[in-house]
Amino acid sequence: MVNRARSITRRAGALTAVVLWVALAVLGQGPGMARAEEAAERELRLEEAITRALQVDLALRSAELSVEENELAREDAAEAVTFTPVLGESYSPAYETAWYGLLTADLQWQMSKKSYAAQEDAVVLETCQKYWAVQGAEEAVEAARLGLEAAELGLRRARAMQAVGLITDADLQAAESQAKQAEAGRAAAERALEAAWEELAEQVGLGSGERPVLVDRPEFAPLGEVSLGHEISRVLETSPQVWQAEQARTLAEWSLSMAYATGGYESYEARQIQQEQVELTIQTTRQAVESGVRNLYRAIRALEDQYAQQEREVAAAEASLKVAEAKFSVGMITRSELLAAELELAQARVNLAATVRQHAYYRLAFQKPWAVSSSGGGS
Repeated sequence: MVNRARSITRRAGALTAVVLWVALAVLGQGPGMARAEEAAERELRLEEAITRALQVDLALRSAELSVEENELAREDAAEAVTFTPVLGESYSPAYETAWYGLLTADLQWQMSKKSYAAQEDAVVLETCQKYWAVQGAEEAVEAARLGLEAAELGLRRARAMQAVGLITDADLQAAESQAKQAEAGRAAAERALEAAWEELAEQVGLGSGERPVLVDRPEFAPLGEVSLGHEISRVLETSPQVWQAEQARTLAEWSLSMAYATGGYESYEARQIQQEQVELTIQTTRQAVESGVRNLYRAIRALEDQYAQQEREVAAAEASLKVAEAKFSVGMITRSELLAAELELAQARVNLAATVRQHAYYRLAFQKPWAVSSSGGGS
């Protein structure tokens, strides 16, 4: 009963921490809000999506059960220990085995709690990724449809011109090929959108065919001035992987003085080797975590540079479209040329939005890098 109450407490406290973490992405209101109000469609806020995902994730439920199971095992192991030994002293084989068993059970319990928290973080990050992936796929579909419209208009124009001998058969074939490619691109974009919806639906437990409006969109928020060294130290202090590797040192230290710690006799030389292996594991784990933080930092900075360039491209495309609209209104350019300007702007906006989402994902990962490794995902 106590374990169940603790489980409920864990779940209840999860969302508060999650909202604070995800707020780092600086969520804003995108076009989805207006669309939802107009069509009176069901909305799915990111906060709700995360809550649902935490409730239905089977790996998280399994991790929760592991915490309860390991806590019971730790209590059982504690019953076999009657006093606290002194590190460096030797005792009877039976007592050494019992004490080491308690240390191991306690470590496994603590590890299971760390694993639960890491899995929780992984679910949050993966939900953000899949939520935003649907938005990106929707934008790609709209751009692909605009591209198809432009290609089809170009094909109709080419057929008319070929009929009166203004272009060659090869020119017409080129226009037909372009239209076919645009149709294939639209179909591929729609398939990608459906796949993104299916992944999100599985992640958050949506019903079959349920397609709510995804309201929350990340806004671009530069990382600002940070001390990379400080961030590396922070992550090293909080990383579950580093913690686990360093806790193994405690076991190795006790094992070094207890020949029968693991239940059977082990030579001192073998126990020394095990301790050296533990120290190497700690070093390699810390190096891997530090490298991961550095890579995320570089990726964030690269995306910020990319964002600045793409902002300029959007501004240039907007200016070009205004000129094209003015020319079209007085008959100086064709509808095809106007569509080309519209398509250029649409694609520039798609690219910019993709960078914003990727940047938001990396900013979240920068706070808790283990969430990426726990989920095995990326963005």
